Amino acid sequence: MTTTQAGRAPLKAIFFDLGGVLVKNKMETVYAEFARRLCVDPEQFREFMKCHQAELQTGIMSSAELAVLIRERFSLEENVLRVWEDSYRYVMPVNTALLDLLGPLKERYCLVLVSNTNDLHARINRERGIYTSFHLVMNSYKIGLAKPHKEMYIRALEKVGLEAGECVVIDDRLEHLSIPKEMGFRVIQYINNAQLFSEFEELGIAFKGNK
Repeated sequence: MTTTQAGRAPLKAIFFDLGGVLVKNKMETVYAEFARRLCVDPEQFREFMKCHQAELQTGIMSSAELAVLIRERFSLEENVLRVWEDSYRYVMPVNTALLDLLGPLKERYCLVLVSNTNDLHARINRERGIYTSFHLVMNSYKIGLAKPHKEMYIRALEKVGLEAGECVVIDDRLEHLSIPKEMGFRVIQYINNAQLFSEFEELGIAFKGNK
């Protein structure tokens, strides 16, 4: 059981993570595919990307700026930004079964996206139409904060005018759920769609499959 019953106020909002939930797989998968396509050592590449992750996610550095550094660090001739985009699209497909439920959910609940992301990934997911499913989108690179920073959730609550106990947070990473749980959110660690829909049933969340 991954749902906490903290707070018994009527549920009014659902906060979704993006990577590993609404799009499949995790960023580590992108880095591995990116390195494979560039023909560079995957471990060295992963460590390089990890060193710049915070700058990317908080908007200090753009994806184009990092692409230049990647070319220099690994002595590449390729269009690194294009390879990066192709790698992301390939290994991070949309979780269509879940995305298709957002329309019915949006009619009943305030839907909020809280995502650690960068400008390139955000553009791709905007083009995919994911963001139109939400009343509020909180992208880390836009607001200069990344999960698990508490301020991200404080700002989101202020924008939607709700209390933490009226909301549930869904994230695949357990380390990103500890702060919301402390704040009084109900939380669900996403594992797969079947598990999530079962958790929705337990919370009384009405969606297409159970209305």
